[in-house]
Amino acid sequence: MSQDAEQPNDAPAEAPKVHTATLSEPKANPGAEPGKGKKLKKPKKERPEPETAMGKLWHNWVKPIGTVIIIVVVFRSMLLDWNDVPTGSMEPEIHVGDRIAVNRLAYGLQFPLTGPQIGIPFTPVQFDNPLDGIPQINWGSGPSRGDIVTFWNPVTSVRMVKRIVAVPGDTIAMNGGQLTINGEAAGYTDLDAVAEGLPLRTKWRVINALGKKDYGYADLEYRSESLLGLTRTVQHIEKRWLDQANLIEDIDGSWDLLGDTVEDEQPDPLRPGIFNKVEISIEDYLAKYPLKKRVVRFESGTPLIDGKEVSHNQLASVLLKPYESGERADVLDRLGLGINAHELLIDGEPVPYEFFSVALEQKVPLLGDREKILLQRLDGSLRLLGELRMTSFGPVTIGEGEYFMVGDNRNNSHDSRFFGPVKRSEITGKAFAVAFSFEDNKMFALPPDPAWSRFFKDLD
Repeated sequence: MSQDAEQPNDAPAEAPKVHTATLSEPKANPGAEPGKGKKLKKPKKERPEPETAMGKLWHNWVKPIGTVIIIVVVFRSMLLDWNDVPTGSMEPEIHVGDRIAVNRLAYGLQFPLTGPQIGIPFTPVQFDNPLDGIPQINWGSGPSRGDIVTFWNPVTSVRMVKRIVAVPGDTIAMNGGQLTINGEAAGYTDLDAVAEGLPLRTKWRVINALGKKDYGYADLEYRSESLLGLTRTVQHIEKRWLDQANLIEDIDGSWDLLGDTVEDEQPDPLRPGIFNKVEISIEDYLAKYPLKKRVVRFESGTPLIDGKEVSHNQLASVLLKPYESGERADVLDRLGLGINAHELLIDGEPVPYEFFSVALEQKVPLLGDREKILLQRLDGSLRLLGELRMTSFGPVTIGEGEYFMVGDNRNNSHDSRFFGPVKRSEITGKAFAVAFSFEDNKMFALPPDPAWSRFFKDLD
């Protein structure tokens, strides 16, 4: 046996070496007090899966979907928005079915969830916004003449898209479809729809004499409009203008809108006591009934009094004069309404046509039968002036911080001609492109019908 293997019988056995340092327990620092080393990380606690049906609904559906909706709403309300276009008011630049991209930062910073309405993304659902009224932070020179913008309708709080045609300080008017700004009249050149690849025919919904919905049709016409260094293509339909029409007033103050020929009764020369209905000219009609007189004649949307062209405001002063004083004015005053020349007043303040018209419609039921009769002609005058606004309006001077919006489709656009100028605070952004588009707005049709030529098209 070797020397190394021999051990004294009474010698203690060598203790086995024990390694106390492990991967999970780092060595203590030299000189550190006992128990003062680095603390161990506690394993992350996993939240238990909800057990109830409501808990699972919240955890798996409501919470993640709600988070996405909040992110989308904040993104759309502050940075980049997209809006569908359900009407043809901006044709031919924007078509029905286009989804337009809108730069929300073009004119300032808008805080999330502002505006009179809040919409649920990817749906047509909207509801009143209790946070409306938070001011935006404006920057730059602001919106410019010619910009296509989205904004809130000041009467209905519906979001709309139109073109700015007049800015603060401008005086704007239109007569017979010709736009004038600050005394400069626009120049027009007729366009060939076929050569330009533009739609040839349109239809619009009307209500016939029996109260049923029907449709009117017309061939589309286009013009290139040049004014103040800007040129754009506008759509117009002269068939819809007041043309070859005569406003005839009777001795009792009532009036009718008649064409250049009128149906009248003439005695039958072969049958005494029998009268036949025949068409006679408006001139012969007025000669036959001298107590009737022509107040105004319309030619291609232009009002003429005694053969002379007049502005929309001059015509309004003539049609509304009976309501400036006397019993009719007293009836209006009881409703908080009034008329001063061409101005329509609510509580003494001038308002656009639509504000006054809506207020009148709401308040007339408070009146008695005789008082309603006194206002019947006023209702007719407002309707006539409203119809004429498509081709003739103004002059109107735009106030500070206000903008006058008009659609490129001049005969089928509900815009500032009816509800008045729009405040800068109501403008939500600048539309700059068509993101995508579907024919006739049928995005969810099966199968869908995308309008590929409209995708990613810049707006001018």
